[in-house]
Amino acid sequence: MKLKVVVIILVLFGFYGVALGCSAFTIKGRTDVFMYKSYDWHFGNGVLMYNPKAVAKISFPAPGAYQKLRWRSKYASLTFNQYGQSLPNGGMNEAGLAIEILWLNCSVYPKLKGQKALIELQWIQYGLDNFKSVDELIQQTSNIVIAPLYAKVHYFITDRMGNSAVVEYIDGKRIVHRGKGLPYAAITNSTYGYSKRGFETDAAGCGRFNSICKSLNVFSRVDKSQTLMSGFNVLDKVKTRGTKWQIGYDLGRREVCFRTCESMEVKKIRMSDFDCENKVACYIELNTSADLHVSDFKKVSVGTNDRLLKEAFKQLRLPVPFFVRWLFAYYLTNEKDGVTLKWVMRFWGIFK
Repeated sequence: MKLKVVVIILVLFGFYGVALGCSAFTIKGRTDVFMYKSYDWHFGNGVLMYNPKAVAKISFPAPGAYQKLRWRSKYASLTFNQYGQSLPNGGMNEAGLAIEILWLNCSVYPKLKGQKALIELQWIQYGLDNFKSVDELIQQTSNIVIAPLYAKVHYFITDRMGNSAVVEYIDGKRIVHRGKGLPYAAITNSTYGYSKRGFETDAAGCGRFNSICKSLNVFSRVDKSQTLMSGFNVLDKVKTRGTKWQIGYDLGRREVCFRTCESMEVKKIRMSDFDCENKVACYIELNTSADLHVSDFKKVSVGTNDRLLKEAFKQLRLPVPFFVRWLFAYYLTNEKDGVTLKWVMRFWGIFK
């Protein structure tokens, strides 16, 4: 049983091995704020998902997390998902807050002692559901512990006012870099402190971070159209063989733009294109060659989440029983505190 749990953890949340090519940064032009992300991983299958507001949610079960965290989403969001609903790799909400996740191999998380906790990916959705600014998110998540299943990560966050933050877990403590503590609005796959020292001393081993920071020094002097294109040019400079997605967020206009390794044309869509009062989650494939239109988005179902999980299992070449896959797909789709949730918790060994 323990071996099975480890296998599911590795597969379900996509951290099978270490992705050491991700980069994220923020560009502030004269009047605009843009955040960018290079997603580097073993495979690029995934969807762009619209997550409605005013939806009741409950935290995903995690080992050692005995308290459930409940909330109702305040803001709608657009997220990039590979492993099902409410477990995004990153995204932006209707308030202009964007959150991205990157691998950080030296992360050490605090031990759970009965606190409320969120798993690594659902922390992103929780932030997008509930907060409109970096300050609000940092202040109101200080008592929520990350309960890692397998991933060692840190987070990069930016809001529409141009405030950015890096959240890391070092030696069991949450470390937040923001304001004067974040002179360079960028992050790769080393701690922010190490990267900052490396750039200031021109140290080896910080190549992508150094390249991004050098580019950021000139962006405040260019106009909006140049800034948008320059951001993708910077993404190309730090591109690796594992780069699957290149993402840009126009936080002022609440616009998401992206391209994939299979479709290099930049595609765009705005939050305002959606009816934010609509409580139906919907999605579109990332590797589409067509322009994005809300009418092409499909309703998220158990089958949607099951298909995403099935594709992840296939890409990682790990066999997982159908009933286990369906169990997680059903829970991710409904997020209800019922029999299915209890079975998920029993699977993790939380209930005996």
